[in-house]
Amino acid sequence: MTPAKKKRISELADFLSSEFAVGNLTDLIAAADSESLSIYFDHYESSFDGMLVHFDQQFHVHINLDKGNTKTSKRGRFTLAHELGHFFIDEHRIGLKYGLLQAHPSLNNLNHTSLIENEADYFASCLLMPENKYKAFCARKPFSFDLINSISDSFQTSLVASILRFIDIGSREFMVVVSRSDVVKWFSKSHDFPKFPFRFKVGLNLPKDTLSARYFLKPIIPYQSLIEEIDPESWFYINDNRANKTMYEQCYFSEINGYLVTLIWFK
Repeated sequence: MTPAKKKRISELADFLSSEFAVGNLTDLIAAADSESLSIYFDHYESSFDGMLVHFDQQFHVHINLDKGNTKTSKRGRFTLAHELGHFFIDEHRIGLKYGLLQAHPSLNNLNHTSLIENEADYFASCLLMPENKYKAFCARKPFSFDLINSISDSFQTSLVASILRFIDIGSREFMVVVSRSDVVKWFSKSHDFPKFPFRFKVGLNLPKDTLSARYFLKPIIPYQSLIEEIDPESWFYINDNRANKTMYEQCYFSEINGYLVTLIWFK
């Protein structure tokens, strides 16, 4: 996604959020109603989370209850916001209307490879967590999972969505690593995080001297660790004077999907 496209999507989502905001919450149903969009919360087994289709000259949004997408659940809100992205982003809506794009099932996924899915995810993130409100909420608060959890509750967004939004607009250099059964599945980092070579690779085990690796030796459910001061060399090959800087690690285990979510940041 180009910077210009990100800016355009962000401005569109910010405008819609300002029109349909109730405190920190964006009223997604009201946004859909303003365009006479039909929304169906129904049972579709495991086939998809959400889907926007154009049929009989009208757009319809299908949301899958069987995957936990209710009107008020955090997952359901992100799924609906994602499908609204496919509608409000001109290229998506026009493509679906005139057959230039095929209707497709959308899945909540950390690793979308499709450009239009990434654009819809970004729209959803901006719509649910507008930049100005997000920054105001985070201002002068110490960084930890307590802050991420409070963001998640205030904006009614998932933990991972809240973290990714912090990476996108936050003012702190940090990294998130997502693992399952001691194997790294995915990671992301803020643009200003040091470009250290990693001691881990996606698809391989966590570095053995980390708090995250120790968790899998004796897993506890549910679980949120204390903040632990760690040696930066346990995660990275340090190639500058930050080897002596204080680094912190904190973990959270998600019982819903079996992921261990790890935050790593400097003091």
